[in-house]
Amino acid sequence: MKRILAATALIFLYNPAYADVVSLTIDSAAVSKSSGISIEAGTVTCTDGDSVFIFSTLTESTNNKFSSASGSTLVVCNGSQQNWQVTNTSFYGNDVGPGQAVGQATASSQMIFRLVQTPITRLNVKNLP
Repeated sequence: MKRILAATALIFLYNPAYADVVSLTIDSAAVSKSSGISIEAGTVTCTDGDSVFIFSTLTESTNNKFSSASGSTLVVCNGSQQNWQVTNTSFYGNDVGPGQAVGQATASSQMIFRLVQTPITRLNVKNLP
């Protein structure tokens, strides 16, 4: 009997239908000329009542010099597609500037450990006013 209860508890705790990241996109990036801080944005759809941690990176290569920035945010899910935005700070090289770059985002469900990652995405980084 104890084994059946333990097995039932494990199935409940690790059931992917219990909390899930359904979709994740990265759609745009922009940079502030004055501060050098970059912002990435996209959408996430996840199970109502769950929370997802979104981590994003933005990498640029200009004249054989690499720049990378990253950041994260927490989104409380409502079951519908929601917008997310992450403010990135540089961690390698110079600040990311306007022009061509690649970005990637990863979402991690808080209810059960599950990662969803976007493909590496080409982005045209725009200047913020």
